[in-house]
Amino acid sequence: MNENKAEGARIWRKLAETGDVRSQYQVGTCYWDGQGVLRDSQEAMRWWVMAAIAENGDCDAAQSLASAYLHGDD
Repeated sequence: MNENKAEGARIWRKLAETGDVRSQYQVGTCYWDGQGVLRDSQEAMRWWVMAAIAENGDCDAAQSLASAYLHGDD
């Protein structure tokens, strides 16, 4: 695992935990792609749900979530 990607994922997660919707989407994408973290489709979807249902929901998170449900995690 690339250390720069791991550091990037840690930064995104720290921001996401404060409620930053775009960061929640990015954390989900890190988990989906296994960039800086171990690949975990369930964790990715959990973060995308948080981002998608937020007051000012993230459209990319909603789209990624829909795609994951439609196509699975292959």
